[in-house]
Amino acid sequence: FASVAFKASLLRPAGAVGVSSGAQVKLAYQSSSSDTLANFRGLSAGAPSGVHLGPLTFLLSPEAILSWSAGGVEGWVYGRFGVLLDLSSLSVGASLSLRTLPFGAGFGLEQPFQSALEAHWLIPGTQLFLSAALAGEFSSADDYYLLGGLGLGILN
Repeated sequence: FASVAFKASLLRPAGAVGVSSGAQVKLAYQSSSSDTLANFRGLSAGAPSGVHLGPLTFLLSPEAILSWSAGGVEGWVYGRFGVLLDLSSLSVGASLSLRTLPFGAGFGLEQPFQSALEAHWLIPGTQLFLSAALAGEFSSADDYYLLGGLGLGILN
């Protein structure tokens, strides 16, 4: 896998309440032709943005992608959504990623979709933090996977 990206911040909130936005263009290559909703082969342009309400942030990142393979060029749009609660020593987040049908295949969403929950707690009076994560990819009630993990880290 190899990629190159250009990212720019367009708008930053002036205080604890406000809106942020950015732009990114990325060219990526991977030797696998499978699309895991996270890595893809192609050229993409996105517009990540957020609404910040003190410790609570709502995130949206639409991204249009053109991808090539032996079968030709395809395109689609991702919608990535998230919410983050940052209480200084405790951060909790949730996310969802959806993808449209390929351009030319009609209007609709393509399976699978991905979702995740994560939490990070900085243990008071230490440089240690605990992390927990749960993620999954869902196509139907019979076709899904879940994964989870716990971690202990040290801030330096």
